Amino acid sequence: MAGVGGAGGAGGAGGAGGAGGAGGAGIRPGGASPGTSGLEAGAEPYGGVTHYSGQMSSGIIVAGDGIAGPWDSAAIQHFDNPDPNAKDATGAFAPHDHMALWSPWVRSFLLKNEVLSRLVVIQKTTAPGGNPNVSAEIFHMAQDGRIMPKFTGQSLMKFTRPTADVFRAQLEFVRDYADLRSDRFAEVHSQIGYPVPYFGTILSLHPERNRYTLEFLAIGLAISSIMSMRIKHALMCTRPDHYSAQVMPMIPTPGHGTLPGAHSVEAFLAAEILSSIAGLAPSDPRRKLLLRQAARISDNRVVAGVHFPADSMAGMALGQTLAEYLMRRAGFKRSLLAGWSGSNDVDGVEFDGRAIVGDYTLSGLIETGAHADRGKRISDPDQGITLRAFPTAVFEKSDPLAWLLRQAQAEWS
Repeated sequence: MAGVGGAGGAGGAGGAGGAGGAGGAGIRPGGASPGTSGLEAGAEPYGGVTHYSGQMSSGIIVAGDGIAGPWDSAAIQHFDNPDPNAKDATGAFAPHDHMALWSPWVRSFLLKNEVLSRLVVIQKTTAPGGNPNVSAEIFHMAQDGRIMPKFTGQSLMKFTRPTADVFRAQLEFVRDYADLRSDRFAEVHSQIGYPVPYFGTILSLHPERNRYTLEFLAIGLAISSIMSMRIKHALMCTRPDHYSAQVMPMIPTPGHGTLPGAHSVEAFLAAEILSSIAGLAPSDPRRKLLLRQAARISDNRVVAGVHFPADSMAGMALGQTLAEYLMRRAGFKRSLLAGWSGSNDVDGVEFDGRAIVGDYTLSGLIETGAHADRGKRISDPDQGITLRAFPTAVFEKSDPLAWLLRQAQAEWS
């Protein structure tokens, strides 16, 4: 799973390969200048000012002394702060337009906090009939709008952990997928981090032309990584090689739980967010290619021996749910899931791993199911995936997130 820090490009802060815009997305040209300090490190060319060497700073001091002349208080210029009541060209209030002045990593911090501060995960453990049953549920904390607001939890997604018998039954499938390792060696290794270039080739993404699109995607990837880790921690599911030494993964086994598959979460979130920002109709062939790519990335983690098929199914459900949630919070008008519940609803998901039987691949579901063709979220009740609708009203629009979405959509108009 990719790191959740961001590298440069069009957003994010921190280590390379993380969630930072065109940089963390793996498309940023060039690297940070040596010696760049603080949180601006790794954020060039979009993240901040160019690094100054000691010699450059000394030169600026001398040059300034030579040209500034005596202090002139009459020459002082005053720049007003952005008007919080300002309106844009359409007459709509645009109090967050000053976000364009901030470095992308600053926007990244603001927006991740804006979203994550409203998401809560609750873990429950019961033992009906003496059989342990572990579940985790994601809630959006809805605000009632008062000066001292009261928050109410609105269910967004629920997971129930598969039983050990389900995982054991899937070991045979994991071993069968291992036959593809030689064919998919390059894919598996190049997809260990965020595999945004695999989506970029479908939509011709470029860090100059699509800087805000990549920045919005980077925010989504970071949030999907964090929520994946939170659910993994709650469900405590172990990896395939913990069940059998014969699995022998072709890459190092990650140091966290197996379900949901974080690569699946990130890949399907990327496919849905890019489809929405680019304005792709459900029947657009590029949308189906994005979904195929997400499914193949998910299947490759099973091929590598570090995931069960069940992990990918849970990851797909969470990735599509988080994508819908983020787009709704950003004020997106068209439902990703038009046809399930209408344009005024958000579809939540319940994943019951105890119901999973048989073998499947996400690629197979996309190719054979009509859900993707109609723009609906991929689901399979026989595999424990069910949909239920929640009113959009509980998911209040985030004005800062809506600002970034407007910038991204403008790149495709």
